[in-house]
Amino acid sequence: MMKPTTLLCASFVSLFAMGCAEPGDSAASADARTDASATGDVGGDVVPTSDTLPTDTRAETGLPSDANAQADTPVETGSGAGTDATSPVEDADFDGVPDDVDNCAGLFNPTQADADSDGVGDLCDPTNDDADGDGLADANDPFPNDPQRPGVVLSNSVYAHTSSELYNLGVKRLDMRLVGPFRFESGFEGQMTDIAIDRAGVLWGVSFDNIYVIRPDTAEAWYIASLPRSFNGLTLVPRGVLGSNEDVLVGVSNDGGWWRLDFTNVGGSAQVQVSQLGFYGSGWGSSGDAFSIEGVGTFASVNSAQYVGDRLAKVDPATGAVLSIVTQFGNYGSVWGLAGWSNRVFGFDASGTITVIDISSGQITDSLTTNKSWWGAGVKTVLDQE
Repeated sequence: MMKPTTLLCASFVSLFAMGCAEPGDSAASADARTDASATGDVGGDVVPTSDTLPTDTRAETGLPSDANAQADTPVETGSGAGTDATSPVEDADFDGVPDDVDNCAGLFNPTQADADSDGVGDLCDPTNDDADGDGLADANDPFPNDPQRPGVVLSNSVYAHTSSELYNLGVKRLDMRLVGPFRFESGFEGQMTDIAIDRAGVLWGVSFDNIYVIRPDTAEAWYIASLPRSFNGLTLVPRGVLGSNEDVLVGVSNDGGWWRLDFTNVGGSAQVQVSQLGFYGSGWGSSGDAFSIEGVGTFASVNSAQYVGDRLAKVDPATGAVLSIVTQFGNYGSVWGLAGWSNRVFGFDASGTITVIDISSGQITDSLTTNKSWWGAGVKTVLDQE
């Protein structure tokens, strides 16, 4: 079964300098679905399951720490001239990191902090300006002058959602927590059909008609732009793959189309331009979601009229073309949410089942049953260091 259509894709840099657009008319359309989880308590309740899941509160709270900070061991350069034939290691800023590998060779930065993972240390990186002081560089901040928005996701987590509620899944304990119901701005309402998370931890979402940025700890959803067409899956492709220095939002259509979504500024308002990059191909359609993680790969939940149940496919991030079928999600045919972590894939089925798959072996290693109808899921394009 295919998820109701909706999605987007974009390079955000041009968007950050513009204000949010007023909603425009959208050509997106799709059948409405009844969400079995439209009700539920708010405030971090554990999702009921038939399995025994940990219920203690997670240790990870607040904003995630810089996952790229590393402490390097000072380099021994030798004692004096004439005592060692080896040339001394150049270290102009005396931070213990050789100049040829120092990401900011002119300034003392022994931790080599690089918040946006662009290879330029924070102290030398002009893109790391943070006008609102929220810890998110302006280049990655959709609201660079508002310290209350957008917030970033917790570390060691993937996020999943029903049509009306946002949840957090801790990947270490497999503990599912309710964040809360989606809270749309005045004048906006709808069903959230999918989410995606960029490398900075910003959470993006799509309804049938619009694109939003969502605060991960409150589920507040702020309108960004209207969609020119509908998609049933949303992901972000890591930077460099599609010729961009930033992660790129990609939407997936029911027929397996792989679409790039870019923001443009028209008259001071954000609009979305779409361009098709390719298809899943070979008769494969989109069951409802995909994810792409740097160093792990790009995967999608796909379906075909020839088979019963959805399949997990490895796809080409540049075109969406199916490269191989990893395994089948049991007999589940509504895997509308997909996220990954290292060598694992989490498939969120509309029936309430969460299937955990080992990527290397293709074996189902765990299966959790909840009373929620899952519509989508998302994970960062770069995993946190554990």
